Amino acid sequence: MNDYIPHKDDEFAFWHNRFLTTLGPLATALGVTPDELTAIAADNTAVNDTLDDAAIKDAAAQEATQAKDDAVSAAKMRARTIAQRIKKTAAFTPEIGEALGINAPATTSGGSDDAKPTAKAIASGNGANLRCDHDHGYADSVVVYRRRGSETAYTRLENVTRFPWHDGSPPLVTGQPEERDYRFRYARGGVEYGQMSDIATVLCGG
Repeated sequence: MNDYIPHKDDEFAFWHNRFLTTLGPLATALGVTPDELTAIAADNTAVNDTLDDAAIKDAAAQEATQAKDDAVSAAKMRARTIAQRIKKTAAFTPEIGEALGINAPATTSGGSDDAKPTAKAIASGNGANLRCDHDHGYADSVVVYRRRGSETAYTRLENVTRFPWHDGSPPLVTGQPEERDYRFRYARGGVEYGQMSDIATVLCGG
């Protein structure tokens, strides 16, 4: 059934603005009381104010989520890098690893803590074509991380199940070439394991 009142909030706000503006001078002739017109005006204010407030909070929530994701990604990468270095020291023992929580979880399916993919990146227009030159073995996907431009932390992009894979993100600054660093890590069932790949660097948009 067609409805003259729009269902989408922004479209309804536009409709209600017109409804109130047009109704004002016609209210008496159309049998709308002053109290009803006042109530409609109050509704209009509430709709517009709350829509504006929701838009601001949605934008803030997106920024907060991105900041959280960046912070978690940076913290994980730093902790993993240091943990891998700790494991190579003469003082390291399984007991220390257990206390630090850096021992690999037991697996019966063959996911190795030493498994390490090889990342390759080739410029393609403003983006990059990525390849993983290693037998996936136990993994059912490869997680792709990227750092570019002035960024200091890596961002988790995708669980890739088939290569080559294209990162078509536009450059941070339109028309300006940017250097991108990529790293890969194996995953199975959404759970990452093994070591991060070495960095594959490519200049995109050059």
